[in-house]
Amino acid sequence: DVGLPSGSGDVEYLAALRRHLPQALAYARPDVVLYDAGVDVHEEDKLGLLRISDEGLLQRERYVLETCLKWGSPVAAFVGGGYHRNLD
Repeated sequence: DVGLPSGSGDVEYLAALRRHLPQALAYARPDVVLYDAGVDVHEEDKLGLLRISDEGLLQRERYVLETCLKWGSPVAAFVGGGYHRNLD
């Protein structure tokens, strides 16, 4: 996890991703990447504290997949998170 200020949007989020993902891959040298493509960062998530747009999520997915594949690491992705305050 990388801490970001509450309310951070696409620019801050994607900059942090671009800064940290290559470092993490270089350090871990994974045989496979298990990628939890969580959507609790989305701007419409009522419990999340970040404000990532649909376009920001699309850019994130492309960057993660392209970067991992460039490192030669296959990716197994799944979606998690994304909550509404009224869980009934």
